[in-house]
Amino acid sequence: MRFPVLLVAASMAVAACEVNLNTEGLSARETKSFAVKGQPSLVLDTFDGAIEIHSWDKPAIEVEIEKRAMEQSLLDEIKVQTDQQGDVVTITVTGPTRSEFRGVTIGMHISPTARLRVVVPRRSNIQATSGDGSIRAEAVEGRLALTL
Repeated sequence: MRFPVLLVAASMAVAACEVNLNTEGLSARETKSFAVKGQPSLVLDTFDGAIEIHSWDKPAIEVEIEKRAMEQSLLDEIKVQTDQQGDVVTITVTGPTRSEFRGVTIGMHISPTARLRVVVPRRSNIQATSGDGSIRAEAVEGRLALTL
């Protein structure tokens, strides 16, 4: 008779846990494009996520934002703000304001994140900041300020 008592006690303990076997979570992508002239300046700031910067020979900046989270409500809380003043483009990505952890999580957990893939004119000035993620810039000529 001890087995049923242990089973009931174990099921009561697990009731406070979140079990999520979906290891990929949810994702959403959006792309923003900006026409520029000359040598533009780009300011990138994301709360969490990698930033990849590549160059091309077009007078435009293109930014793909890939947002990821375990729940739709957290994905919806990732906000992208853009601004262009002449040849200065600013992209700011902010994350959820509430904690995404509720009790114990069993299995894989994906924290909310926003990865930026950016293409800029070869001659560009870039200031990039990631709260938690890598920053990589390739084949870009100009002032680079990369902050982790």
